[in-house]
Amino acid sequence: MSTNESTASRFARVLWSLLAVAALVAVGSGLVYLNRGGATASEPPSSGTAQPGTADTGADAAPVGSETALAAISGTFYYIKAGEETSELWSWKPGQAPKSEYKSKNRLIATASVSPDGRYLAFLVPAEYPKNNLVVRDLKNKTERTVAKGLVQGGEVCMDAVWAPDGRPMILTQTRIDSAGGRILRWFDIEANTKSQEIPVEGCFVRPVPRGDDGYDLYYMGFIDEDYTRDVVKQFGGTVTPTGLGPAVEEALGEPLLGLGSMSESAGRACITIGQPSGPDSRVLSCKVVMDVKTKTVVYAPDGGFKGPVLFLNGGQSLGRFSGYVSLMAADGTPLARADEPTSVKTMAMLTYVP
Repeated sequence: MSTNESTASRFARVLWSLLAVAALVAVGSGLVYLNRGGATASEPPSSGTAQPGTADTGADAAPVGSETALAAISGTFYYIKAGEETSELWSWKPGQAPKSEYKSKNRLIATASVSPDGRYLAFLVPAEYPKNNLVVRDLKNKTERTVAKGLVQGGEVCMDAVWAPDGRPMILTQTRIDSAGGRILRWFDIEANTKSQEIPVEGCFVRPVPRGDDGYDLYYMGFIDEDYTRDVVKQFGGTVTPTGLGPAVEEALGEPLLGLGSMSESAGRACITIGQPSGPDSRVLSCKVVMDVKTKTVVYAPDGGFKGPVLFLNGGQSLGRFSGYVSLMAADGTPLARADEPTSVKTMAMLTYVP
């Protein structure tokens, strides 16, 4: 009898040991689940829980270095989805799903511009030909109002609605064409409801650069001849930047300059489009090369060019759009990080990036 009791006791001890080990394994596994998937300690992640890279957040599978990219490229990109007669503004923040911000009955692609803080969308609405109205949409409050009426853009779309780059609620756009064919611009302050004096510019694609004294220098592409070949990036007022950029690009790349996409904060670099324009929506949204304005040299020109704008950031870095992804680049064009675009925005036209 005692032998049987001893055997039973030993069996009980072994059983309790096995149960204890199983419990420890379960708890240990629970901690792993908690750290990786956020599930409770006693449950593994549900097989129905979306894992990184499986939703429309940037890629079908998380790319190598995606965590670095998400940390480095943390702002929001804005896109235009253009239809035959209508358009839709979309936004995408890497790591999140894209979302529709605004559906418009107008073709926003030719003139729309998002403010530096992402609050407003400015665009031109056709009125009685050849006039347009300047409209501002408050993306936060979902309201819009007409800021100016009767603006004349001319036959070639080369003056979109450009926001002051330092965050002031001011828009620069073309208001009319003078008797000599020159383009006349004005600043419109959307909060004070005021407008500046007229500014004559002999060129297209005007880009304001903060001057440091509460004013702006205006840079633009000058005309050379009738086949849309353009001269150097010029400055309105003050010192004119060195000439000869146009012929230098044509000689180096075999194509004439077309338009000025964006300028760096110091006005030292410019995002340039080359080739011939096509159609009424031929604004500068895709760059071919990044150039040093003062030395008239190409800083970097990727094979096939960029698939969207080059957006200059503080510290000499820039963001460029390629086929299916955006890349954070060093001052010499060296890739630093990338974020793959969601499938839903890959075919849309990129407008800008708001840090």
